[in-house]
Formats: sequence, structure tokens, C-alpha cells
Amino acid sequence: MITVLLIDSNRELVQSFSQKFHSDGYETLAVSAYEDLAAVVAKWGDKVDIILLDPLMPDISGEELFIYLRQQPQLEGVPIIIFSEMLGVTQWLTIIHEGADDYIVKPSTPDELSARIATQVQLKQLRAEKKIVEQYLARQEHYLQAISQIGLLATQHMDVEQMVETVTSAIVNKFAGSHCCCFYLAVPGQERLRFVGAFPKMCVPLDNVNKLFIEAQRLKRTIVTRSRIIVPIMHDDDLMGLMAIQGDSSELMEEIVPALSTLAVHLATVIANINLFADVQIRNRELENLVLENQRLLLREQEQRKQTESVYQMSQIISGSLQEDEVMDAVMDTIRALFDVETASIRLLSGESQLVYASVLEEDAVVKSVIDQSSQLGVVDYVVETKKPLILNHVASHPRFRQAVDAPATSMPKTMLCLPLVARDIPVGAIQLINKQQGMFNQRDLTLLNAIAPSVAIAIKNSQFYQHQVNLAEQLKQSQEQLVQSEKMAATGRLAASLAHEINNPLQAIHSCLQLTMDFDLPKPKQTEYLDMAREEVERLSDLVIRILDFSRPAKSEKAALQVNDLVRQVLRLTQKHISHYNWEIQTQLTTGLAPVYGISDQISQVFLSIILNAFDAITGNGVVRILTKQDGKWVKVIISDNGQGMTPEVINHIYEPFYTTKAGRSGLGLTLSYHIINQHGGKIEVKSRVGAGSAFAVFLPVHVQ
Repeated sequence: MITVLLIDSNRELVQSFSQKFHSDGYETLAVSAYEDLAAVVAKWGDKVDIILLDPLMPDISGEELFIYLRQQPQLEGVPIIIFSEMLGVTQWLTIIHEGADDYIVKPSTPDELSARIATQVQLKQLRAEKKIVEQYLARQEHYLQAISQIGLLATQHMDVEQMVETVTSAIVNKFAGSHCCCFYLAVPGQERLRFVGAFPKMCVPLDNVNKLFIEAQRLKRTIVTRSRIIVPIMHDDDLMGLMAIQGDSSELMEEIVPALSTLAVHLATVIANINLFADVQIRNRELENLVLENQRLLLREQEQRKQTESVYQMSQIISGSLQEDEVMDAVMDTIRALFDVETASIRLLSGESQLVYASVLEEDAVVKSVIDQSSQLGVVDYVVETKKPLILNHVASHPRFRQAVDAPATSMPKTMLCLPLVARDIPVGAIQLINKQQGMFNQRDLTLLNAIAPSVAIAIKNSQFYQHQVNLAEQLKQSQEQLVQSEKMAATGRLAASLAHEINNPLQAIHSCLQLTMDFDLPKPKQTEYLDMAREEVERLSDLVIRILDFSRPAKSEKAALQVNDLVRQVLRLTQKHISHYNWEIQTQLTTGLAPVYGISDQISQVFLSIILNAFDAITGNGVVRILTKQDGKWVKVIISDNGQGMTPEVINHIYEPFYTTKAGRSGLGLTLSYHIINQHGGKIEVKSRVGAGSAFAVFLPVHVQ
């Protein structure tokens, strides 16, 4: 029934029209005095469908009355028809401007009024329906945007739990009428679901979720109840999970079903991609963990370098340098660019001596000095001891401050920022900034300095470690050269008897020739013959001495392309007398045209000599040593075999161990050094032996590729 609020000071007219409206099926609320209007509006205002108003009331102007009606929240949207006979043009225009819906000039028939009322009521209904439609369309547009936004948010996750947390929160926040969203995923290989997450957290999971799994698998569509929507998440006709959305309004719940169903299709693809990614993660877990760790470190380093381009440039320099001076110069350049300070320094701990080396920034120069801390310990020592930074804006008041050790000679500290340099939890020194030019040191300065400190500490530690390794490598090289030289001397000693005999023979011949020439009056041709013989023996003796000296002098460290056959012949010339002295036989089969090898000739010759001498030691009686050279693919092989007593498997297992020997008076280093030398040349040594049948050592050296 339409309710008309009739406002007119003419009581007779009000009564007449009320009767007419009643006969037309309208309910009338009549007001003839302004003082009665407020009570009627307060009690019945929300039932009024239309207002019929004569603004000519005795106690209030028409404009004020109209404005009053429009300000009442109960009458919002109610059409007002002005019904009057004495309004002026200005009043009509004012009221129409304020929003009157229609007007009728008195006198007018009741039928015309009824028609006007019916028209305005219909217009009101149409406006209300339009508003409902607009609100519906706005909600649908909102839901479409929500689908797009939630879908985009979901694709940003590669973790199901995180995706569910984001999606459930977004669904509750963006879909009207929903106040709880639970998310379930199917357990692979089982007809059941597992609860993954919900928003808000206090949402109660479904009791009959596994029954719903079977039902959703069968229906493959959304299930709607009075206060709940069950949305299946399907992918390639397989149920991947469920979304359970709870709400209050069944009408609104029905309204969001299409949007949720569309969203479920997108989420199915997202979940499938996440599962695929998870499978890849499982197969590559170790690699992924390493990548994630590297990414974490890289991100951490990048965050530290974001402060300024200067920090980045410094990191580039120090990360590529293993020289301590270069690292400190780069840091000082960065400090000069980042901080407006009077001076700065880097101080490094120096082993057990506890000396602190200071790289000091002075104007445009960087100088280096050494401070003896044996007598005094200052603020810098305190920072290094505690491994904690220190900001001092009144330096002299600190109890540990010592002018002699805490400041360069050219500066009197007033303010100081000191930060420990710590690498792998081990202090290596400290960075010290002195006398900020503008203001006091603050937390921002500390944060900025702390951004470069870890990389600086690591770079310094690496440079120190590198220098230590260089020193160790040099010591190792010297030790190896000394061992090789000692073994050469030992080999020379083993050849001493035969070498002495080989030297004595030419000396005896020289002595005889000279004695004949000097003691006897020989003809000139005969003297010349004896002197020529003496000269030949001198040349022979000189050649022998040169060979001994060439072998025994310290080895050259330069590598060069070598012919293995030449090295074998050189060693055999050195051992020739030793072999003939014991009536041993050397059989050689040196293949011509061998590819060169790349190495140090003295070292490789030492290996061949050591193996040959060991072969002689293994021979009893008249023995034979065979030497074979040949090329086998990428290798040049030298096989030295003997028919001596051979070795047991136990002896073979220990022959390369330092100081292991089965011969009294031997050092036990020959084969150890031989193995090490050949290994350094990229080769290998193989041995075969049988007790009573002899041994064979095969030396493999890689072919030199030019």
C-alpha cells in the first residue's frame, strides 16, 4: 500500500484529500501544523512513499520546510510534489532547485493528484530498481577485478601455503557476504583432503570434508547451501582441492558463485604449476639450497651496496684483489667519498706481536704506519676485544682513550666512530673515523659504515690468507728443490765408486803419457803422439766432469718441450761406467719420432736415474735392465724393467711413502720424489713386480700440445 504524507495548513482540504486517497487505496499521514511534523516523521517516516506539500505554512517558510524534509534520513529518496496556489516565481524556482520532483497549482482535482502520485511512486520504484541494478553491476565488476587481482596474487607464489594464505584473505576481504574461507588440497593417491589454511585463522574446518571430496569429485561443480559455498578446484578433470566459503546472506552467497567458480579454474592452474615446481625442487633439492643460499648472500651483499655507488665500486675492487694495500686504498677512497671526516684509519692485528698497522687518511693522501701497542691499549683495542662498534662524541671522556694509540699524530680526536673488522667471527682489526666535520656521529653513520665492514674484513682476511699461501708455496717449492738436490747428491754418491774409477783411468793414461814424454828422450813424432793421447784423455775427463756437474747442480725450474729419448741417453751416459763396472747389461729400445713432452729436464732425468739405480740394486749377479720408450695415444711411456729379485705386494704398497726403504743406508725418498715430480708434470707411474722375476716401472708423461 502506498503511504502519502500530506502537509497542508488547510485542514478541510487535508480531510477531503485523505478520504479520496483512502478510497484509491492509499494510506494518508496528514499534517496541518509544522509543530506536528517532527513527531509524524519520527514515527512513520520510513513508511512514507511520497510527500504532497503546500509550502505555505503559517509558522515556517516554504524553503525552510522543504529543506527540513530533505534533511530527514527517514525521508531520503522520497519524491516531493509541491501543491500550492500562491507561490511566486522565485519561490517556485528555489524549491525546484532544491530538488522538488513535481508541482501542481491549486486548485486541482483529486484524480490529477492521484495520477501525479502514482507517476512519482513508479519513478521512485524505477530509481530504486536502477540503483539495485547499478549496485549489482558494481559488485559484479568488483568481483571481476577481485578475480583478476587474486589470480595475479596467486601466481606470485610458488609455495602452496603462502598462496593459500594470500588467496583466502583476499576472498574474505573482496567478496561481500563471506566471512570465512577454508582451503583444502587433495592428498595424492588418496580420496581425502588435507586442510591447508584459512582466513581468518579462527575459522572452523569442515567436519565432513572427505565426504565432500567424493561428492565434488562426482558432481564436478560448485555446491551451494544456505550459508556455505563449496567450490571444487578441478584441473584436467581431476579434483585438486576445495574452497569452503561461509557467509551470512544466502542471496549474496549465490551472487558470488560464478566469480568463485571462475577463480577456482585459475587457482587450479596455479596449484598445478606449484606442484610441478615442487617436483622439480625435490629432484634438485641440493642445487636449489645452494642457489637459495647464494641468492641470500647476494641479496644481502646487494642491500649493503645500495647505499651509494661508491660502496659498489669499492666492493668490486676489493673482491677482485688479493693485495692488502689495494684493499685498504679502495676502502679509504670509499670513506673519503662517503664520510666528511677530518681523518680515518684502518688498523690490522698482526699475529702474536699485537702490532696494529694503521692505514691513515690525511687530506688527499693515504699513509701507512706501524703503532707499537705493547705499552698502551686504547679505544681501538677495546672495540676489537668486544667486537662491538663504538660511537664517541666526547672522545676524551672515555676511560680507554689513549692519544698515543687512538689517533694519528696530526689529529686530536673530539668525535670518533670505531667499527671492528670481523671475518668468520675472528677480529682482524678496526675501521676508525675521527672528527666528523658537520655535527656528531650517529646511527646512520654507523649503519653506512657497517654496510662495508663485512666485505672489507673478508677481503683483508683473504689477502692475508693469500699472502700466507704464497709464502707456504714458496717454502714448499724450496723444500722440494732441496729434496731433489739431496736425492741427486745421494744418486751421485751411489755412482761414486764407478765414477772414481772412470776418472782414475784417464788420469793414469795422462800420467803415463807425460812421464814417457818427460823422462825419455823420444823423437819429436813420438812425443807428439803421447801428448795427443794425453789431450784426448783430458777431454774425456772434462766431458765426464761436465756431465757430473750438469746432473748435480740445482735443478732449473723452467719448463720446456723435451724429447724423452734424449733424457734417457743422458742418464745412460752418466751411469755407463757404473754399469760396466758390475758387468750389467743395458738393453734399450727407444722408439724414434716420439712426440715431445713438456717439463723440467733435470727433474725428469732425476726420475729415470732413480728408477735405473733401483733396478741395479735389485739385480744379483749378471743382470739385465731393459729400457723401452713408445707413444700410447696422449701419453709418452718410458718402461724400465729388470730381472732382479722383484717385490712383494706389501712392499709395492709402501714404495712411494717417504723414508720407506728395504736397503740399508738409503734415504727412502727416491721413489717418493719421483712420484711427486711425475704427478706435477701431469703424468703417472705404474709398477708391476713379481718376487724372483723382476720389476717393471712405467712412467707416463702427457704429450705436449703446442
